[in-house]
Amino acid sequence: MNSRMYPHAQAGTPNDRARRLTVLAFAIALVAILAIPFLTAEHADAASKKRIVALTAFSANTLANVGARPVAIGQMAIGNKGMSRRLRRVKQLPLSHPNGPNMEQIATIDPDVVLTAQAWRKGSKTMRDLAITVREMDAKTANQVPSRIRSIGRAYGNKRLTDKLVKKVKREIKYAKTRRPIKKRPTVLMVLGVGRTPYVFVSNSWGGSIVKAAGGRLLGGELRDSGGFVKVSDEYVIQKDPDVIIAVPHGNASDIPSISDHLKSNPAWSTTKAVKMGRVYVTLDDAFLQPNIDVGHSIKRVRTQFLKNW
Repeated sequence: MNSRMYPHAQAGTPNDRARRLTVLAFAIALVAILAIPFLTAEHADAASKKRIVALTAFSANTLANVGARPVAIGQMAIGNKGMSRRLRRVKQLPLSHPNGPNMEQIATIDPDVVLTAQAWRKGSKTMRDLAITVREMDAKTANQVPSRIRSIGRAYGNKRLTDKLVKKVKREIKYAKTRRPIKKRPTVLMVLGVGRTPYVFVSNSWGGSIVKAAGGRLLGGELRDSGGFVKVSDEYVIQKDPDVIIAVPHGNASDIPSISDHLKSNPAWSTTKAVKMGRVYVTLDDAFLQPNIDVGHSIKRVRTQFLKNW
């Protein structure tokens, strides 16, 4: 067709073509933007449908608070007291060193994902051989708790509930640290009592991070161990001469009373400032042994009951 004979059939001016391309680009962009919520919702829905086993108190309680229900959880040493009510009817798996859960039980449950911790790392290889995704997502220190909650929540939970929980935990940590200024910073030796053998909580331990967040000057910083504890002698405790000793008995339930008595009245520590001033505290609270989402309350407790700087 001859465009000179039919002017109305012309392709249009360059400005017309530019306008049409602009409109087309805008339409494509608008469709893409409108599709985002549906894609996000689909992704979140797929994540929420995953069969998740949470072996740690931290991961289990986080999931419970961000709208995800695990199919099984590790048996919690902290007991039901430290467990979200939403987990009360969830199947509990006994854990034992070094593998953690019984692998036959895990195979029967057939989870998509297992959230575990360094303590059970030896069992992780077997679970991966079963085509199970295994992830270590617990906080290592008190300051990491909000970011680790966000990671778990964004991966497996509801975004709104995750953001709400992160804000709550940040608020509690800030309150515990700053509601009353920290004016006293006593030296603290944190001891794990295994039988009559003392192990020191070192700088990379969970309990050590709680003490530091509460304003204590944690002793044993020169010691290093990937597990967070180092075996020491009574002479080491005497040499460090702490202002405060916080001792956590650890062992079989039947052995705890005798371990506690030994930690309270160990004659070898009698020359330390902590003993002389009556500042040896024995606690059965496992919140100092493993990460928990109520970290703000743990920091406040150390400040009020042990360091006396609240």
